[in-house]
Amino acid sequence: LLGAVAFDFRSPHDFVTAKKSWFFFDKEYVCLGTGINANRRLPVATTVNQVLLRSDVTVFQNDEMVKLSEGDRELERVNWVHQDKVGYIFPDTATVHISNQIQEERWSDITDEKNISDEVVSEKVFMLWFNHGERPENASYQYIVVPNVTEAELKDSANRNIEILINTGDIQGVKHLEHEVCQIAFYEAGEVEIANGLK
Repeated sequence: LLGAVAFDFRSPHDFVTAKKSWFFFDKEYVCLGTGINANRRLPVATTVNQVLLRSDVTVFQNDEMVKLSEGDRELERVNWVHQDKVGYIFPDTATVHISNQIQEERWSDITDEKNISDEVVSEKVFMLWFNHGERPENASYQYIVVPNVTEAELKDSANRNIEILINTGDIQGVKHLEHEVCQIAFYEAGEVEIANGLK
């Protein structure tokens, strides 16, 4: 199954803008973001995933595979993260935030619906995100999501035969080398070299 989605995001609430695209292949999908800008002094983040914690969290960083203890931390030069049979690959390594700990909240704090419980709910939660900081200027990210994968498979196939061709405010595109398929989102007219001498 192949497909692509592009999103030219402009928030009417906090004036955040971004170009985001998702490129789907048989066994993985690629997420690209760029042109992430904000002109207000508010924190901006891109959430990779937020789910209930179902397994250990393993990180491959500095040529070493490490299982994380519970907590909340920022990690630099991360190659990939694995949790609950899902892998998150960062092709150029990345600085990411990871939380794998108990979170407490009330449903009544996040909705205006009537008859919602104000009882405190407590669950172990896995969160993975990019922190773009306050007032980011042209921030970007790129990552690959691989469902139903083991840690060993991630270690053996780090790039998943995927080449990121371009990730700019005008064009975002990827190439699957094994399938010889390119998927490209054009926000403006332009060109991309998809093979040697072929645009």
